[in-house]
Amino acid sequence: MPSKRDVLAQLSREELISFVERFELEVADRRKKGGLLEAVASSKKAALADFLPDLGRERLRELCAGLGLDYSGREKVVLIERLAGTSHSQRQHDLCHLLHRILPS
Repeated sequence: MPSKRDVLAQLSREELISFVERFELEVADRRKKGGLLEAVASSKKAALADFLPDLGRERLRELCAGLGLDYSGREKVVLIERLAGTSHSQRQHDLCHLLHRILPS
């Protein structure tokens, strides 16, 4: 399973900027990929599983291949699980737990 930093290193500067903007992260210099990567990698709120669905299936396959992961499959969710190191059932569990915490009984 690749680390968050490993996956982020495969992203383009533009993809990292999109990630930074989506999660409203502070970055000193958006012109340097290293600073963008560091901001996203060190952020607790910027989860790969929340950003990767925005990418196309072919791009997800490229990322998997670049990390030496199996890139077969037609469903994006399978590719995302490989990259993010999560399973669909784990994400469902996490979502249910979060909803239980914020919604009144």
